[in-house]
Amino acid sequence: MGVLNDNIRIGASAAGTYEIDRSIRFNSADTAEFERDFGSAGNRKKWTVSFWFKRSTIGAVGNLFGMNGSYNDYIFFNASDNLEWYVSDASGYTGPTTTSAKYKDTSAWYHIVWIRDTENATATDRTMVYVNGVRQTLSAQPTVAEDFEGRINEGENHTIGHVVDASHCNGYMAEFYFIDGNAYAASYFGETDTDTGAWIPKKF
Repeated sequence: MGVLNDNIRIGASAAGTYEIDRSIRFNSADTAEFERDFGSAGNRKKWTVSFWFKRSTIGAVGNLFGMNGSYNDYIFFNASDNLEWYVSDASGYTGPTTTSAKYKDTSAWYHIVWIRDTENATATDRTMVYVNGVRQTLSAQPTVAEDFEGRINEGENHTIGHVVDASHCNGYMAEFYFIDGNAYAASYFGETDTDTGAWIPKKF
């Protein structure tokens, strides 16, 4: 496993601010990860992942969350420092999905919200990515068929910090949520601090 780090503050320190007191540190050399087998499938059409992440390495693949099984479905930082979503089963999907933005600041905490909602009638809203409260432009946004069922939320092994190969992530992670069956925008998990203008966490 990683190392728990105390007193990690992701937001402003004003009175009443919701603070995240701990993060987990991932070091790829330790091959650390969290694993869970869901046992039975949940909603494979609609889900939300939300977490805070601080990178400690750039220019290298770092897998964040996904499903390991007969096929793979995962979210990661690619070697060009974009966020990317990849599905190895191409039925109803052509990929990958990649953000236009690159994330290279190793001193910053990024709040990442990744939403799948293939029940959405608007094709461009079937995959949505928010970073620090801002919806990201996708430079590569493949066609995702309406009602497409991905591999995430199958009754198989899911991991945090590593997915399918040797590309364990390097950095700090905190406040990880996986929401089954709901497409929640970033505002459910964070807000703009009225004094500083910074994006900060709030209690979900």
